[in-house]
Amino acid sequence: MVITFNHLYIKRIVYLSFLFVIVSCKTKTQDNANDKSFLKTLNKSNRVEISKLNAKELISFLKTNPEDDGFNILITIGQTKADWLNQTDLEYLISKINSKEKSKCIVRQISSFIPDSKHMTIGNQVISILESYRKKESFPNSLYICKAYKEEKINKFFSWVLFTFIFLTVYEFALWLDGRNFDFLDILFYFLGAIFSSLIITKLIPNIEISQQQVL
Repeated sequence: MVITFNHLYIKRIVYLSFLFVIVSCKTKTQDNANDKSFLKTLNKSNRVEISKLNAKELISFLKTNPEDDGFNILITIGQTKADWLNQTDLEYLISKINSKEKSKCIVRQISSFIPDSKHMTIGNQVISILESYRKKESFPNSLYICKAYKEEKINKFFSWVLFTFIFLTVYEFALWLDGRNFDFLDILFYFLGAIFSSLIITKLIPNIEISQQQVL
């Protein structure tokens, strides 16, 4: 059996294959360009220099506008320091861990990706903030922050947050006692007693009911 090749036919196949590759690359490039173009059109209210904000101000910027049906994105410029949260910040964030209020996703200015924010809540963003603080990392600690957490993760993390909060409270109380010339052994007794109480409390925390929806 003799197989003959039509040179014109082969030439067309090669041309179409080459054209397909070019169009595919162009489409992908165009998608990235569209994302970047969209990010540039966001107004100043959706763009913040995060190192100048405290925790409460950041959460305020993350709250969504119910009348806005578009992408809920907060563009952040730069990063915070690893130790940017103080006790007041921790107290505020702890109070928001279970919040189901809708939230924007955080996207760093150097990113060109737009995440889906339809399942994002203030509670999830609070956990991401506290998680980076726990790991001693600057925030945002990735190109975008738009993660939904499972219940087991939240329970474990909440225990750590509560322990840290109690520890800091006791530490400040110990400093207050020291300023009033209390005996060192008294201060040590209060300090160790509070740590022991913290460990017991974190073991007795009830399960937290929270949505387990995942970001699509």
